[in-house]
Order: sequence, then structure tokens, then C-alpha cells
Amino acid sequence: MNRRQFLWLAGVAACGGSAPPVRRRPSTRPRSHRVDVPPPNAWSGGDDWSYARATQTAHSPLAVRGDLLVIATADELRFVDARTLARTDGISIRHARYCLLQDGTIAALGDDCALDLIDAQLVPRPLLVPACDATVGRRLVAGASAAELYIADGDFRLDRVRIANGVVARLGTIDLATKVGDAIEQLLGLGDGRVVFPTGRSLVVQQPDKPAITYATPAHAPGHLAAGPVGAIWYSSWSHDRVEQLVLARLGTQLEIVKAVDVAPGRITHMASGETGALAAVITVARGDAWHWELLLLDETGAQRWRVPVPDDIAAKVGYDLDVAFVALTAHRVVLYAERFGLFAWDAATGARIP
Repeated sequence: MNRRQFLWLAGVAACGGSAPPVRRRPSTRPRSHRVDVPPPNAWSGGDDWSYARATQTAHSPLAVRGDLLVIATADELRFVDARTLARTDGISIRHARYCLLQDGTIAALGDDCALDLIDAQLVPRPLLVPACDATVGRRLVAGASAAELYIADGDFRLDRVRIANGVVARLGTIDLATKVGDAIEQLLGLGDGRVVFPTGRSLVVQQPDKPAITYATPAHAPGHLAAGPVGAIWYSSWSHDRVEQLVLARLGTQLEIVKAVDVAPGRITHMASGETGALAAVITVARGDAWHWELLLLDETGAQRWRVPVPDDIAAKVGYDLDVAFVALTAHRVVLYAERFGLFAWDAATGARIP
């Protein structure tokens, strides 16, 4: 499949980000680098995040539609057939953030405040974003239509813009109800103009011209966010110093917990949903004097489809970088992206590893 076919198939299933931008504010949060983690029997407590808190909460560089996977690297947007893990094409472009709009157009925003719209002909069309600066940490989130998106910046606000006739028009600004800090990485668009983000022990939903809605989360603080089936979202939940629960919830007049799945004594390092609202997660588990990793797949109701160990050869190759790897769920595959170690895939129906 060529690039033109891909872009017309790509839809609103997900918004993706790139590899960490060149300029970033200092952070101690685990990123995609090799992590020095002691064996379980060597840990004696304390605040060593590399043991108990290692989890990948950076915005995922992956976006999916069907079995097609978009990967944003530091140098390009790469297209991969998830069924075979074969690269199908790529665009040489360096951008801090990108998003798939509802008509399949890729919107990519660089540090120069130029918004490139990459259409079916793969001709980047740069448009200047008004009232923009080069604040590090900006996010792009698809809006209520193919012509709208949100640009989140480090000042903890959302700029709502509309693209029409080759012009980017700023429609207004949403001041986030609270300063979200690194939680901006988990900002999730709901496809109807609403956005949701975690803060403390709550989820905050905002949309233009309406007051923010805050949903208290029972007992624990949310970590990762992902789209669920219509009207619902997934979030992971911190318990003390670990992310060890997956929660499917509906956002109504109150937060309705549909399903909670506890993975303790394992911990969740990353999760991502598919087009139907099913969810894949990477789990780290201590067994004896060694760490092991597993993949978990839940259907759109929260029922477990399968849970399989990451094979020893992958664990030996990737090592503790699995704690900061990204997962994606396509139509027929669960894909694990370990950046410099490449891609690995499992059959979404059976959990069997794809050679």
C-alpha cells in the first residue's frame, strides 16, 4: 500500500506524537531509554522510581487505523503494515507533534509555529498558526470536525483552531481548569469537541463555552488515558507507588465504573486502545530474582481475551527498555514498539507471537 492509499484510509482513530522533541524541559519521568532496574530481591524500599514507578506516560508516537501503523520518529513519519511489520512508506519530516484529523489529513506542528497539512498527495502545506510561540511540550488533539483541532501549550491552555481555505483561524482559548504539568502528555480528545485529562485523584473534561466537569476517581489517581467504546474511556490507576489497575468508565452526570481490572502484583507500564474500544497493556511482573513482562488484551467490555508473557528472546534483547516501550492495538495485531529495538507483534485474536 502506498502513501496515498494510507492517508485516505487513515481516520480519527488516534492522534499520535513524535519522539521526544529536541528541546525539552528536564524531567525525571522514565522515557524511552535504557533503564537501570535492580532485581526484585535487591530492592529494599525507598523512592527508586526505576523499580516501583517505571511507567511510560509520555504521549505515544503511534497512531493506528485498521492494520496500518503510523510511527513518528525524530526524522520522519513512518508507515508500517502491522500484519507483517513491514515498512510501507515514510515522509521525511521533523516535527514535535502530529495528529490525524477526521478526514485522514496529518497535521504536524513544528517549533517554528508552522502547521503542515499533509494530504493524500503527501505535499506538506505549511500554514502559520496565529498567536503561537515555541513553547516546549505542545500537543495536538483532533477537534469536533475534520477542520478543527486543539493545540495545547506549556502555559496549560488549549488553543482551538479551524482550518479553512488555506488559513488557520484561532477560534478561542480554553484555559485548563488546573495546571496539569506532565499530565498534558495524556490529554485525550473524545471526538466531539471535548477533551479529558488526569489531575490528582480526578479526571477533568473541558469543551468550548462550557464549564469544566471534574470526575473524582475512586480511591486512586489516574495515570494513562485511552479512548474506550462510545461514551467511555479507559484509564490506569495508581495504587500507592504503582500503576496496577485498568478501569473502564463512562463519563455521564457522574463517573460510572463499568469494569476494573487489577493486575497486581504486576504493574502497568503502557496501554493503548483500538478502534472498537478494546485495550492492550504492557505489564511488568516480578518472579523470583528477575523481572518479566506480559501483554494483556481486554475487549471493549473489559473482559480478558488473553494474557501472555513477552518471550525470553525479546526480554533479553530489549531488557528494561520494555518499561518505557509503547503498545498499539490494530485490527488484527497487538504491536510493541521499543524504539531502537524495533517492533514486535502478536495476533490480537489468539495472543500468538507473529514471527
